Amino acid sequence: MRVEFDAWMTPSCVAILSIIAHLMSEEGKQRYGLLGMKEIGGYHDCESLSGILWSVLDEYDIDTENILSYSIDNTASNDTAPREMEGNRWEQKRLRCMPHITNLIVRELLRIKLSRTVPLRNT
Repeated sequence: MRVEFDAWMTPSCVAILSIIAHLMSEEGKQRYGLLGMKEIGGYHDCESLSGILWSVLDEYDIDTENILSYSIDNTASNDTAPREMEGNRWEQKRLRCMPHITNLIVRELLRIKLSRTVPLRNT
């Protein structure tokens, strides 16, 4: 099983943590499902995120031993939740979110491209 989670802000400024599980069925088919979208009360910090993640995994009776990897973006607070849950094994289970990385790369390339663009002269 792979677990993805991401924290984000709604347009009405409510912090939400979404948690998705990916797994293989007994028939060998990929399955995924939304485990939860929970409001983050208080600070958007590691204690809040890991507490919510623990409670959702507990709701579904998911043991961290059954989680092969965590897919999360580059925010430092996202590193702390798996570290708290997995101890020394967290780095082995941590995956970077590829769409997030691609987005960061494209944004940086566009920034570089735009900074090198020479304005056209009016002739």
